[in-house]
Amino acid sequence: GCSSHTQPASGSFDPNQKTVLPEKYALANQTLTYIIDFENIGNADAKTVRLFDELDQKLNLSTLQVVARNGTFYPINDGETILLYLQNKTRQINVTFGNETIIINKTYTENWTVMRNNNTLVWSLENIYLGVNKTDHVFYQLKPKQNLMSGTTILNNATIQFDVFDPMTTNDKITIIDSSLPKCTVNPLPHFMYSSNFTIYWTGVDAVGEIESFDVYMATDHQGYQRIRTNTPETNATITGARGSYYEFFCVAKDMAGNVEDQRVKTEASTTVYDYKPSPIKMRVD
Repeated sequence: GCSSHTQPASGSFDPNQKTVLPEKYALANQTLTYIIDFENIGNADAKTVRLFDELDQKLNLSTLQVVARNGTFYPINDGETILLYLQNKTRQINVTFGNETIIINKTYTENWTVMRNNNTLVWSLENIYLGVNKTDHVFYQLKPKQNLMSGTTILNNATIQFDVFDPMTTNDKITIIDSSLPKCTVNPLPHFMYSSNFTIYWTGVDAVGEIESFDVYMATDHQGYQRIRTNTPETNATITGARGSYYEFFCVAKDMAGNVEDQRVKTEASTTVYDYKPSPIKMRVD
């Protein structure tokens, strides 16, 4: 007679991830670096890994460069295949003859290539033998198309396949083109301060992006502006003044894309510190 048995399938799969630098916001002509990370959390080495990345139509393919394993950047044209890595290697495998198991050395060639088909990149990582719980990555760079409006979004993800298993799609990465300048304003101050210690406040607005930091400037008795806060995320500061002195303030905003407010030296708030508080006027009523 005959018997049959089943055993768990041995394979590899990955928690894949897509990253873009800079994150979230980018200047109109800024280079975008896309990174595809993959990790084998299966129960067997992955012999082959394939990655597929369809590039957004708002990206400038003439600026596309793929990156080899040694860090070299290569432009890639439509229909072209670029060799990224080629290395002869040896790995040990177990071979069983009857009741005896021996270890033999097997020589193989690890071969990484990337092919471009119009706006799609396809990486073939042959004989990578990515071990269990091991990670690796590929990356490339390019710029957005010219003259994109501020607020334009660029969407990107990738698909990763280990061996013959079903491909999986990474998270989406969204880049927002931000060419809008942020603006910062110091809030108005009273004409007179009756304490030499007082607090100033400022506010920032950005039509598209997010404010990253502020520079704040102060002038004392018309002697010229000095920067008193540099790249601060805060929106207030305590000033220690001198009695009888006159103070002027303005601020400059920077956003997360790197846009800096086009700010001329212009007083936005001012005050004078007095060293006494006037007594209330007493009125005599007959």
